[in-house]
This record gives sequence, C-alpha cells and structure tokens, in this order.
Amino acid sequence: MRLHDLRRTFASHAVMQGVPVPVVSRLLGHSSTRMTLRYVHLDDQDVRAAAERVGKAMTELMAGAGV
Repeated sequence: MRLHDLRRTFASHAVMQGVPVPVVSRLLGHSSTRMTLRYVHLDDQDVRAAAERVGKAMTELMAGAGV
C-alpha cells in the first residue's frame, strides 16, 4: 500500500459519499479539478444509483410542470 493508493481511495469514497469534486480537489491540494477526476474511480453501483436519483428528480419536475 502506498500513500498514492490511499489518496485515490480517499478521493473515490469522498465523491461516492456526495462530496463535490471541487471540494475533494481542495482537500487533496490539487490545483485543478481535472487532476482530481483522474484520481476518482466510481463503481458501477454508484453510477447507477446517481442515474436513478437524477431520473427520479427529472420525473418529479416534469410531473410538476404538467408535462
């Protein structure tokens, strides 16, 4: 285990817990979010869950607008 591995794990888990990438970037001391995005690795379950949350929110918005 290397320090670099721990930083990647920290970044990935922080984003999976809902911490915005710009905040994770600052926590890691990166000068850009682009570098942080290279650190973050999401598993498929988290991506699917995010898609479901966005889909649900869009459905509620459309229902409220009478679409």
